Amino acid sequence: MPGKRITELTAIAGASTANDDNLVIFDTSEGTTKRILRSQLGLAIAGDLGGASGTFTSANGKTITVTNGLITAITP
Repeated sequence: MPGKRITELTAIAGASTANDDNLVIFDTSEGTTKRILRSQLGLAIAGDLGGASGTFTSANGKTITVTNGLITAITP
């Protein structure tokens, strides 16, 4: 799909994505656009949580419970 901006692409809901779906990411260390698998991005985000524990509210209003860096519950 050359010639299209990211905002012009068809959107997909997060719940409809698969672990092997590709996402666009800009690598600031190299100054280039790359791709990342959804599963790898998930691992990176989980790694950022480190040993965190607590309850967080997602953008769509769900409550996420994290214990020692692992998501233990997601409730509506």
